[in-house]
Amino acid sequence: ASDAYNTYMINMYDKGKLIAAGFFDIGQKSTAGICSIYDPAYRKYSLGKYMIYEKMFYSKREGFDYFYPGYVVPGYSMFDYKLDIGSTALEYLNRSNGEWIKMVTGN
Repeated sequence: ASDAYNTYMINMYDKGKLIAAGFFDIGQKSTAGICSIYDPAYRKYSLGKYMIYEKMFYSKREGFDYFYPGYVVPGYSMFDYKLDIGSTALEYLNRSNGEWIKMVTGN
C-alpha cells in the first residue's frame, strides 16, 4: 500500500507547547491547504490564518506555482477568513464551462 497524498505538516510552539498545526498536500505544481487546528486559548492570535500564510510561504519558497487555501462556502461564515488572504488573486472554477473567474469579495 502507498499513501494517496504527499501530506506535510507545519507545527507552531509556544515555549515548547504545541499550540497549532497545519496540514497541506504537495502536488506537481501546487500545494493545497487541508486543515489547521489550534489551541483555543490562543484564538485571539488568528493562528488558523497564520498557518495558511506559513503554508503559502513554504509553497513560494519551494517554487510551487499555486497555493489553494481550502474551500469557502457562500453563506457559511466559518470559512470567510480565507477571503482576506490574497483577495485580489482569488478565483473560482465555473464548472459549467471550465473557466476560472475572479472572485469579488467585500474587501
